Amino acid sequence: MTTTRSPMRPIAAPARAPEARLTTREIVGAAFASLAIWWATTAVLIFFNFVEGAGPWVATISFSLALLGAVWLFRNGDRVGVAATYLSFTAGLMVWGFVKSSLYSGLIVGPPVGPEGLPPIGLGPSVASFLQVLELLIFHELLAFGLVVVAIRQARRVRNPVGFHVFILLYACHESAKLNVFLGVQNTSADLIPDSVSFLRPFMTEATWNPLFAVSVTLITIIGWAILRQSLDDRLPRWKRIGAVLIGTMGFLGLLEHWFLMFPLEAVVPPGTL
Repeated sequence: MTTTRSPMRPIAAPARAPEARLTTREIVGAAFASLAIWWATTAVLIFFNFVEGAGPWVATISFSLALLGAVWLFRNGDRVGVAATYLSFTAGLMVWGFVKSSLYSGLIVGPPVGPEGLPPIGLGPSVASFLQVLELLIFHELLAFGLVVVAIRQARRVRNPVGFHVFILLYACHESAKLNVFLGVQNTSADLIPDSVSFLRPFMTEATWNPLFAVSVTLITIIGWAILRQSLDDRLPRWKRIGAVLIGTMGFLGLLEHWFLMFPLEAVVPPGTL
């Protein structure tokens, strides 16, 4: 008598239980931490570009921090966990801080152009003036674009791309803000531009509106909200949700920067007060 054996069925792996949701305290803490890290790695360096004679040591510090950040990102891109996420985010901002400070310090901009080559203030945006300002900033634009290409490439290769993602997001927001200022905004803040890049003032256009602004704020809002929503997804590891809060906060910081461009400063600060 022969018996037939039923084929062995593979045992299904147990479903991965969702992790506990982030608490309000963790979300708020990560948001404030992202702002504090941004302030320490970017805003402070930009601020000191306004101090006379501070350019050389600001450039040295920002470049040193950028090197440390880049080394960390490339050597530890596969490290995961909450601590690794904060470190990756900080490293990405350290690299971005150098990109910003290299512009405002005048360290990396473009070939010098004499005053006779600049358009008169109030000329307004045009293809000719766009090409001219691009020439004035060509070295900086190539630096930033080259780094963002590397960031996009590396973000697809590592397990923890938080640092690369925040760099890409800040680059996009910064380029958008510059284009909006070129096309026309109500608050150009031209008087806040350091003397090292004062040649940019003629290209900053005052206007009540420009078509790109609506597109910019819409896209930043959608992207920022999509990133922040990931922090509520219990299927994602905790470190990814913390990373979503960190990056999403930077997205909405970029959104706030755009709205300030269209908010007339004179409405709350009388002319001559600052």
